[in-house]
Amino acid sequence: MALGETSLKKTDNIDALLGKSPETKKVSTTTKAAKLTGEEVEQIDLIKKMLVTDNTSEAIRWCIKAAWAMHGDKVKEIVEKREAILPINL
Repeated sequence: MALGETSLKKTDNIDALLGKSPETKKVSTTTKAAKLTGEEVEQIDLIKKMLVTDNTSEAIRWCIKAAWAMHGDKVKEIVEKREAILPINL
C-alpha cells in the first residue's frame, strides 16, 4: 500500500495503533451474593426508588456510606477493642 492510501475504520482502536497502552481501572471488591430477608429487600427497593435507579449495588453502596457516616467511629472502636483481645481474621 502506498503512502496516502491508508484509511481508518470506525472500529479501529486508534490508541492501540498509536502505541498507547490502556488506562488502568480501579479494582473493586465484589460480593457474589447476599441473603436478604423480605423486609430488607423492600427497604432496598425503597432506597432504589429514592435514588431513581434500578441498580441494587448502587442502593447497597448508599446504605453502607450512610451507615458509615453515622456509626463509622463506633465500628472502628469496637473492632480495635476486640482485636486487642483476639485478632479477627476474615
